[in-house]
Amino acid sequence: MIVANILPPVLIELAPQTLSVLPVEGKIILSGILHERVSEVFDAYQANYRLLEVTKMGEWASMTLERMS
Repeated sequence: MIVANILPPVLIELAPQTLSVLPVEGKIILSGILHERVSEVFDAYQANYRLLEVTKMGEWASMTLERMS
């Protein structure tokens, strides 16, 4: 499992590197994302991850993803 609470540009930049440390069916929780940037961050992960959940708290959101391949 990977948990990351950092700003969207860093989450996006790190997306390819998660594949080398997270096994298939592994989970990743990304947080520190403003609501309006959720789709932007997910775009960087969607080729290899499926979205399990988006949780919102105030203006912030987190995403739980599962590695597919």
